[in-house]
Amino acid sequence: MTGLYESYDSSYMDFDVSTKILRLVNGIRIWFTQLNRASDPVTGVNLSNQWLPTTIADRNGNYISITYTQLTNTNREYAISTIVDTLGRTVEFHYTNNRLTDIGQTRSGTWHSFMTIGYQDVTVHTSFSSPLAVDGPSNGSDVWVPYLLTYPTGHYYVLDYTSYAQAYLIEKWVPAVQGQSTSPRRVSYTRYNLPSYTGQSFPSSDFPPVSDTSQTDSPPFTERREWAESWNLNSSGVPQPVNYTYYFATDGSYSTVTDRPGASTAPSTPTVWRRSTRPLRAAPARHQKL
Repeated sequence: MTGLYESYDSSYMDFDVSTKILRLVNGIRIWFTQLNRASDPVTGVNLSNQWLPTTIADRNGNYISITYTQLTNTNREYAISTIVDTLGRTVEFHYTNNRLTDIGQTRSGTWHSFMTIGYQDVTVHTSFSSPLAVDGPSNGSDVWVPYLLTYPTGHYYVLDYTSYAQAYLIEKWVPAVQGQSTSPRRVSYTRYNLPSYTGQSFPSSDFPPVSDTSQTDSPPFTERREWAESWNLNSSGVPQPVNYTYYFATDGSYSTVTDRPGASTAPSTPTVWRRSTRPLRAAPARHQKL
């Protein structure tokens, strides 16, 4: 029957175009709503075709409701404003200059932050082989990316970027602890061997990325390095990094990952959708909150 799309693999998802409901095999249902947007002031393109999830419910009737706020940037996108659960608990998302900067909750009139987000300015510099062309920020332009994620406990994550605006280094830091240190210290990191123009890092890092070479596609990584305090110690008690290697088939059909012991895994191929020819099923009744 036209109007119903289902996944072509064993995930058994289906999407009803008439009701705008996506149904998962475990009983979860997701309602989508089209939000109105003005035309792009530069191109004049109609931007109204933005469908966003507004309700997610499980098979037992538990649900979350999602509201949105419209940003003031050129494309006037919608961004999550609140998420409310079955018991009426609300999580709020706050924005500054069209960037998400704070996620939290108001409790008894007092704001409680779950996480604050700081941003870093990255100057784009790419190098692609002809005839590839960049469909995005041009060389020398600036983009803002999230680089500092801070939690109420005081610990935080720092993300470092290449000149392609790709995150290549993720570090975890903890605050100073009396009797242990007088300043924050790094306790773990994950590093990818992504390339960057002349090895530039944004922000500056003591683990700079590898120097750039001419690229024939989006810059890939072939190695991931993990390090953590008091983990994988050598004979002198010094923690050593562990490397994982990656191989990607040139036709994009599969990839393999080799971990420290040398074991390899091959991820499955992506989900493919097709139009369904079977009748529509009636969705289970939605339970009301007691």
